[in-house]
Amino acid sequence: MESIACHVAAYAPGAKTVAVAQLLRDLTVELKPDAKQFIADRLCTVLIEFGGTEEAEKLRAILRPGG
Repeated sequence: MESIACHVAAYAPGAKTVAVAQLLRDLTVELKPDAKQFIADRLCTVLIEFGGTEEAEKLRAILRPGG
């Protein structure tokens, strides 16, 4: 989740999206890796349900190890 916050902050410093990314980071900081992956997968599913297939793929690319 920290990766999401870093990418969002790079494009929109101070924006609401940065606050959301930071909230996700803070809520997941102590979760086990499989729990973090579950949340990321669920977020991708939601994006796809609302027509954000491309965005979901970008998110998956960001969250891949080394991404």
